[in-house]
Amino acid sequence: TALSSVASYGSMGTFYLNQYYRSVARECELSDRLALSTDIDYTTCVGAYSLITELEAWCPRDCEDCEDGNCDNPCADNQPERTAATCGTDECGDYLASVTDEDLSTAVEVGYPSCVNSTALSSVAIYGSMGAF
Repeated sequence: TALSSVASYGSMGTFYLNQYYRSVARECELSDRLALSTDIDYTTCVGAYSLITELEAWCPRDCEDCEDGNCDNPCADNQPERTAATCGTDECGDYLASVTDEDLSTAVEVGYPSCVNSTALSSVAIYGSMGAF
């Protein structure tokens, strides 16, 4: 049928759609109009993973530090991945100010380890084994 391919979105849960809507809202500079909950549960795998996806979205890189050169936008020698030109924005600052020590600890101690049970995100469970500072 014509819509059978959209059934796969149901298996991804609300996380995928939530992230997709957040991404579109950011790109359109309409994040302040988004009615989705901004509460993130860092005790869950997807909540912990959002620490990575949200950082990348709000504080974008100028280039990628990839050792093998196999990336879309490799950094030149000694070029930092991020500079104020791309991430020195109010949006990046607001996001950084919103993440607390407790959020990071919860994600590392509870959220990331729970990713071991996720088909799509099992590779990020390693962040849980790195421990909290």
